[in-house]
Amino acid sequence: MGSFNFSYIDSLPTRRVGLARMTISPVKDTSSRPALVFVHGNMQGAWIYSHWLKVVHDAGIAATAVDVRGHGGLPTKDLIGAGLSNYGDDVAAVAQTFEHPPVLAGHSMGGVMVRVAATRTPVSGLILLTPSPPANLPGAQAVPPVDETKPLQPADEETVRQKYLPNHTAIDISAMLERQCPESSTAVNDRYKLRVAVEVEKINCPALCIAAGRDWPITHPPGQDAAVGEFYGAENVNLAEAAHNLMIDVDWRPGIDTVLGWYRRVFDERQG
Repeated sequence: MGSFNFSYIDSLPTRRVGLARMTISPVKDTSSRPALVFVHGNMQGAWIYSHWLKVVHDAGIAATAVDVRGHGGLPTKDLIGAGLSNYGDDVAAVAQTFEHPPVLAGHSMGGVMVRVAATRTPVSGLILLTPSPPANLPGAQAVPPVDETKPLQPADEETVRQKYLPNHTAIDISAMLERQCPESSTAVNDRYKLRVAVEVEKINCPALCIAAGRDWPITHPPGQDAAVGEFYGAENVNLAEAAHNLMIDVDWRPGIDTVLGWYRRVFDERQG
């Protein structure tokens, strides 16, 4: 399966939940293990988890991937004024559709969304994938803000290659570029200006944090992702050769293998 083959997720059923949408992997897990809920980051959507959802499906684990408001083809008018707290509400609403509290996995800005959601609804675990920092992380690095009077348009090819896909040298990335969407400048500045604090004392669950060794150092300076993990008491893993968008990297397997290894240790052992 190539990095940008999204045929699996395109074949799955979807369900609207408020302003968001969930794409559902058709696994009926009869055990008491929690479902995995995957949440995208800036300018992206549920589609970025296509490869990972297939692996999770084959492992027999219930899962869904979320498009928060305005993403993945949802109405972009819902991006106007939307911040990371609003996106966190979208994720919490999806989490509440499950009979048992799920494990929330968030990538980049989605790492803030899932932590916000975890303060608003019960969760069984958190997985932070190259996560953005909360405002209350000591030493968190702010980033120059964007123009907040209009939505931020999708990143151009040079920016995507530099920030998100440095391992795709000389590889056509047009299929990924076509799936990007505009982003709320309010949400981006929530992250860049460190405006959203997350009440760590409200989160009490197992956690995993994965850092990418080839991440963009402006937004993810060395050690910051690990500091986010430590802030939430997470198990920290650094994938030295991974890019920021590790779910669609040239070699995307190490990320999902790490996720499933942690998931099985935490939840299968609890059942044993």
